[in-house]
Amino acid sequence: MTPGTSGRGGGVPGGRISADSRFAAVLTYAPMTAFDSARHAGRGGRPGRPPKASLAIVDLSDGHVTTIADVRSFELPAAAGGWIAYQLDEDTAGANGNGRGDRGQGGGAAVPDDSNGHRKTPGSTVVLRSLATGAETRLEHVASYAFDDSAKWLGYVVSTKDGEGDGVFVRAPGRDAATALMTGKGDYRGFTFDRSGTQAAFASDRDDYAAKTPRYTLYYVAPADGRPVTVATAGTLGADLLVADYGRVAFTRTGSALEFGVAPPRPDTVPHDSLYDKAIFDLWSWKDAELMPQQKAQAARDRNRTFLALYHIAARKLVKLTDDSVPDVTVSQDGRAAMATSGVRYAIPAMWGEGGGDVYAVDAATGQRT
Repeated sequence: MTPGTSGRGGGVPGGRISADSRFAAVLTYAPMTAFDSARHAGRGGRPGRPPKASLAIVDLSDGHVTTIADVRSFELPAAAGGWIAYQLDEDTAGANGNGRGDRGQGGGAAVPDDSNGHRKTPGSTVVLRSLATGAETRLEHVASYAFDDSAKWLGYVVSTKDGEGDGVFVRAPGRDAATALMTGKGDYRGFTFDRSGTQAAFASDRDDYAAKTPRYTLYYVAPADGRPVTVATAGTLGADLLVADYGRVAFTRTGSALEFGVAPPRPDTVPHDSLYDKAIFDLWSWKDAELMPQQKAQAARDRNRTFLALYHIAARKLVKLTDDSVPDVTVSQDGRAAMATSGVRYAIPAMWGEGGGDVYAVDAATGQRT
């Protein structure tokens, strides 16, 4: 789930307008002098905590402003009015609080507090608010959250310090009860709705959470039904690919297919003490596609590289669309075709300005390129 710090919906500089044009919302910040003062207010040479943002909700019919202190982010439905959700920036969630949550979200700093020794990112409070009445519902320990476009559902991931309350939930705004889509100790990522709000997907390592390096499974679910279906696991993808825990999950515009990232298993880390008194050097060949400084600069990106796979929902078929030789692809809105591009073959001559690129038409149902 990826609401940014200024939410979604119609835009104004630094804020958003609700889809029915009745309200505007914006995060406001203290003057720069307050940040400067906080920087010098710490002890032991450490900077103090910076001032937290506030959420301003403006009723556009009369200009009345409601201000809510200590807010980290907010979300407005893209195609419906009436509701806003916002996440509190709580001290109990950590001072800087991005941790291991989804992009643009987060709870506190990651802490190794669960029984398996995994680093957990505790969530913080999310508040679901009726814009018309001001009535609010508080949801505790939320790591990430998002509306579907029409505000039929608010989906959210719960992450607790000890893992006991972990899970993925949906709640219909205006109703008291939430529906648990999946619960149990684990990490839940990438929750997303399709445009109609009738389909959702997410990835989780719940079933492998006891392992030293848990592997993720991708799930598909109809929120109204509440029963997740397994889409992809390490076993269905083959021995050399896994569902990427850091990859994007998204439906095509028509909702007929689901895009997600796959990646090779991460290599085991080398204990630091095993490198004691060992020579450390860089090895480069003139046949390498990138110069050594470029390889170093892009090392983190390359370690987190994913390949795009497509799950055709009606056919229940998985297709891998990209690989090392063809890393970039754009899928059509209906998920039936794609266009791929690659400059891999021309990487070496590109070093002296004679590069090129290839373009492929891809049958997204089979992965065949022409």
